[in-house]
Amino acid sequence: MPDPTAPHDFDVAATVPARRQLSSVLRTLPTSAMQFLLTATVHLLRATLPPEQQATFGDTIAGDTQALLAWVKENNPKQFIPDGVQRRSKLAPDDD
Repeated sequence: MPDPTAPHDFDVAATVPARRQLSSVLRTLPTSAMQFLLTATVHLLRATLPPEQQATFGDTIAGDTQALLAWVKENNPKQFIPDGVQRRSKLAPDDD
């Protein structure tokens, strides 16, 4: 939706789909379409680099998995057994 008063000349809220809608569309797109988008994005990013950096673009890829590891740990009940707690199958009766 055009909006000449907006910084980029369009109304973001009226133009960009909501997160749930975008997520739904992305889940239903064929793999070939997603691969095309990824490949085109990488080519466009490479083209924006200076010529001396284009040759080695993509040789090294770094990713941050900390958030993923934290989510897995948080949602895995076995990770939350407190340290030092010992299970006893049989307790000795008290001799008073």
